[in-house]
Order: sequence, then structure tokens, then C-alpha cells
Amino acid sequence: MASLASRPRNPVLLGIVITAVCVSFLPMGDAISKHLMQRISPIEVVWGRYVVQLVIAIVVVAANMARLGSAAPGTTIIATRQWRLQILRGVAVFASSLCLIASFQFIPLVDAISIIFLGPILAVILSARLLGERVGWHRWAAVCVGFLSVLMILKPGMGLVHWAASLALVAALINSSHQLMTRRLAATEPALTTFAWSSAAGLAAATLALPFGWTAPAWADWALLSVGGIFLAIAQYGQVLALRFAPVSAVAPFNYTTIPAALVVGFVVFGELPDAMGFAGATLLILAGLYAFRRERTASV
Repeated sequence: MASLASRPRNPVLLGIVITAVCVSFLPMGDAISKHLMQRISPIEVVWGRYVVQLVIAIVVVAANMARLGSAAPGTTIIATRQWRLQILRGVAVFASSLCLIASFQFIPLVDAISIIFLGPILAVILSARLLGERVGWHRWAAVCVGFLSVLMILKPGMGLVHWAASLALVAALINSSHQLMTRRLAATEPALTTFAWSSAAGLAAATLALPFGWTAPAWADWALLSVGGIFLAIAQYGQVLALRFAPVSAVAPFNYTTIPAALVVGFVVFGELPDAMGFAGATLLILAGLYAFRRERTASV
């Protein structure tokens, strides 16, 4: 990690590589969650992931304060001027995670993860309705293509839609709302502050929900929960770390690396492979998301 301490020769490329590699850990953690739900509830899985994530967040905050040489460790990074919005965002991330993970019990991993990436496209609609942002026909076209791609993945007219797909759709809707909150927070809050608050608020929400789905895990399950939490923390902190080297406009498109990674993990671990229409739908969703992002970036210049 010594190379990260000094200024890299190509910081933007490094930020892109960090993003692409770290988000690939998300489907690995999700595969562990899918496996664990054979024995324990989705609430327990989410709670266990948050416990590990909060521990890692505390370590990262402490390490950053030591690096900055603060006289009051932790206070600068965790201080926030928008604590209500931070808590609301953290709870939204928890709710989105719970719905998504619960859907893994019934539908293929890559289908659920593809649907969650409808979130950035839904955010276009919410930004127009709630924030009053002007949305041109290019981005509305991307929204329509995004919905078409989800229909291709789910194939509703063929009698193959499982009710659990609605959980992934709800997760995508909640995901779009917390993306708007993230956008609002990014104007005043450091990314690490939001990471720490999201970890704490998510764990608090998961703990309150835990009595509704508690089954004593075996020791092996605790170990898997820990590994899944580490994968999640790597992915989330990697996205924060990438922003130290590259702007959001450079790294955001590479979050879609998650979908092909989910395709590989789902096939290797569970033998799941989408049919031709599902594969085309996932590809179309990636293209629609990238196009919407590009138009948003152009509109903001």
C-alpha cells in the first residue's frame, strides 16, 4: 500500500481500477448471503454484514485521523451538519439491502443485481419530481430503455416471474432515493463521513429488526457472515477511496462492473446462467444507465 501514500502517476486510472476491482466484491458477498439464507433469515444476514462493516468503518476512521494528526481522533470525520439526512440515508441503504438480499432466496443472483441497477435510472425520475431538475428527452429515453431491459430480464408475459422479483424492484426504488440523498450530502460532507454514518445507522436499523428474524447461527455461519461483511466493506470503502484519486464522473460508470461479476459468481457458485433474453436485458440496462449518466454529466457542465 505504499504506492497509495505517494501521488500516483495516473491518479484517475488508479481510481477507476480501485472502483472496478472493489465493486466486484459485492456479488461475492451476495453469494455468501444467498448461501446463508438456507439456514438463517435475511435480517440476520444483513445485521451480520453491518456489524463487520461498522468495525471496519471505525478502524478506517481511526487510521485517517491518525494520518491527519488530529488532536481529537474521530471527531472531525464523524462530525456532520446533516445528521438527520445521514440517518435517513443509512436506514434507506439498510432497507434496500434487506429487500435485495431477501430476493436472493428465490431468483438468480445476476437477475436481482441487474434489477437493482435500475436505481440510477429511477433517480432520474425522482430528481425531476422531487428536486425540480430539468430532465431532457435523452434521459427520459434512457429511463424507458431501462424499464424495457428489466422486462426482458423478468419476462412477465411468459409466466416466469417470481413474486420475489418485486423485492428487487422495491430495492431499486429505495436505492434511487438514497442516491438522491447521497447527492445532497456530497455537497457538504466528506465521503468517509457518509460511510461511517451509513454503517452506524444501518446497524442500528438492522438491530431493531433483528427480533423479527433471529435464528441462532452456527459457528461456521458466523465465519461466513464475517467474510460477507468484509467483502461489503471492501466494496463500499473502495468506492470512497477511489474518489481520493478520481472524480465521480470518471469512476461512476465502472460501478456497472458489478453485473458481469455477478454473472460469473452466480454461474460458478450456483450454476445460474441467464437465457439469451435475460443476458440482452442486463446488457441493455448497463448501456441505458451509462447513457443516462453521460447525459446528466453533460447537462451539469
